Amino acid sequence: MDGGVPYYSLTFNGTLIVDNSRLGINTDKFLFSDQLKVIKVKRRSQNKSWEQVWGEQKIVQDNHNELELTLLCTVEKNKMILRFRIFNDGIGFRYEIPEQGKISDFTILDELTEFNLAEDSPSWWINAFARKSLSKEQSEAQIFLKTLLNWRKNSLPIAKGRLIHYPPKDGVYAYFRSHGDELVMVLVNNNSEAVNIDLKRFYEVLDKRKQARSVISSLDYDLREKISIKEKTALILDIIF
Repeated sequence: MDGGVPYYSLTFNGTLIVDNSRLGINTDKFLFSDQLKVIKVKRRSQNKSWEQVWGEQKIVQDNHNELELTLLCTVEKNKMILRFRIFNDGIGFRYEIPEQGKISDFTILDELTEFNLAEDSPSWWINAFARKSLSKEQSEAQIFLKTLLNWRKNSLPIAKGRLIHYPPKDGVYAYFRSHGDELVMVLVNNNSEAVNIDLKRFYEVLDKRKQARSVISSLDYDLREKISIKEKTALILDIIF
């Protein structure tokens, strides 16, 4: 913990693999990004095998050490569990929101997890992901992800920006990330049909800005007009100052 913000790092045989990297999530009902403290620590180990229905290996050996950290938000008094599992060949962790009186359902608006690799190491992926072996839908998903990640790594609002989020309305969730004069808007349509969104409710953030450009499609949008979003999709816009 550093100033109420959770971080993690990973070393293997004395070599730093992952340098200090931030953890945290923000939702429409509560925030677990800062002003946190550890109130309970549990450790356990497990070594057992299990049989999977389908895969390269029939019997999987589950041998790991586990660290469970219960975090308390000192402002909202909500609790979150960070669960880490260390295996011989890797690490896994997850966020858990335990049952508590103030929380029922919620929507994750921003996941702050970082993977700050200590060196610029090579990486590999399976040939099954070569474009020629993918279906049309898989290829489109790959292009979408590549475009998004390349944009994300150069976006100051995403890396360092302040989060401004609005409560969900009519199945649509909206939040902004701002850094200096740079502004990003994310609109998520959770409806089963397309919707037209009136941006007047965001006037305090948009101020006098009139134009935006889609991060994925590079299409331009007039912020003075309603914006149409397809069902079950998200629209990510760079706001032009």
